[in-house]
Amino acid sequence: MRLKNLLFSGVFAICLLTAACPAPCEIQDDQVPSVYNDLKPVTDALENYKKAENKYPQKLDELAPRFLPSIPQKLGGRGFSYIPQSAEKYTIRIDAPNGGTYSGSCFSDEIEDRWKKLKNK
Repeated sequence: MRLKNLLFSGVFAICLLTAACPAPCEIQDDQVPSVYNDLKPVTDALENYKKAENKYPQKLDELAPRFLPSIPQKLGGRGFSYIPQSAEKYTIRIDAPNGGTYSGSCFSDEIEDRWKKLKNK
């Protein structure tokens, strides 16, 4: 019985760790410039909003029209989500190529890092 409980606990722990760790970003290098070029005005508008309001907005709609003419529906042809985490932090998650919002999706900081690396090649 004890062995069965240990085995169950181990499998449960692996399931939790797998769910907590997203799959790697599946945006190909040749697609990064398009996503980055659509992402940059949004992140710039978020930073300008933060400078003016001392916090990030709860919704992207709060950026238009003062900080951004309109809110894009897609970034590089992909859906995306704005996730405010606190007054000091946010996340933008860009959907995976298959349209998935979790497995294989990318975060804005990953796109910015990859853009910098590609630019410096």
